[in-house]
Amino acid sequence: MNKVNKLVISAACVALAFLASKIKLFELPLGGSVTLVSMLIITLPAYFYGLKFGIFSTICFSLLKFIFAGNIYHPVQALLDYGFAYVCFFVAGFDSIRKNKNGLTIGYVLGCLLRVIFSAMSGYIFFKEYTPEAWNPIIYVFVYNGAYIFSEMIISIIIINIPFVKQNLKKLLT
Repeated sequence: MNKVNKLVISAACVALAFLASKIKLFELPLGGSVTLVSMLIITLPAYFYGLKFGIFSTICFSLLKFIFAGNIYHPVQALLDYGFAYVCFFVAGFDSIRKNKNGLTIGYVLGCLLRVIFSAMSGYIFFKEYTPEAWNPIIYVFVYNGAYIFSEMIISIIIINIPFVKQNLKKLLT
């Protein structure tokens, strides 16, 4: 596949991921939601075409999320919540991950773990005052952010391991 085709498919993934991020299956009261597999969709360019396309796609997606975000309180919070938290999905583009039989799942899970870390950092720095009295703030921000990120991750992993979906994702690689 030539670079133009890869760029077009990557751009389509950015657009589709952004649209999917607006379809919220569940939303938490203080922010964060389980979307219609938007994190998985933005992982695909990295997994399909490597780091360069993965970084390009995740940065574009992050910029869209930032531009249309409703909750920006501080530049560092925006960077953690809308920059690093989504760009980290480029990890699926590392060759050692892409060449693995379960590379998409591995890359996606790593991206989700990194997103939890960046979101928890933002939560601890900027929102720890919302921690319930009985909780340790560090534990709370990891549990809170992990609740919605890992929920979407589990749904996505189930979907990508459905035989029909798995077969068609492999066809997109060629």
